[in-house]
Amino acid sequence: MVSFLRPREVRPALGFLGLALFALASACRVSENFQDPPPELLSRAEPLPVTLSNELRGLQAKTDSAGAETTFKVGKLLQRLFSSTDGRSFLSYVDARIDVTWSPPSWGTRYTLVLALQVEGQYHLIQSTGTSESLEGPTISGRQAIEGCIAETYEQVAALLGRSSRRSDAQR
Repeated sequence: MVSFLRPREVRPALGFLGLALFALASACRVSENFQDPPPELLSRAEPLPVTLSNELRGLQAKTDSAGAETTFKVGKLLQRLFSSTDGRSFLSYVDARIDVTWSPPSWGTRYTLVLALQVEGQYHLIQSTGTSESLEGPTISGRQAIEGCIAETYEQVAALLGRSSRRSDAQR
């Protein structure tokens, strides 16, 4: 093989090739932090007085679909809904799972989250699931499924906090 590049020209050519490969690899990675547009849940829900474990604050769900890797920053969404830091009510991580499927012509996602809520010395297991289908792609489907799951989690925690505050009012 005959090369028409002189040694001085090889370095810039390799640099350009490396930059092109880096740009291609970066294009296949998506990070969803639930900022834009903000989830509907955030516009209608007040933050609950619950402290999140460190594991929940940094919780991420990762998928690899159609050659694109997506990281959903679930912890960012949870932090906006559960804002207390006093530790009176404490939410901790138990398990999470995200499943993405391609069933032409749409992408389907199922996100399941299992948490433990400690309130007034009692533990409550909370299991929530969100599902979604989207013609637009796995990132949209994943975002919708996670938002649905977190909305269900929020409702369960709110109900448990409501029951526990009624119990403490009745004891006084």
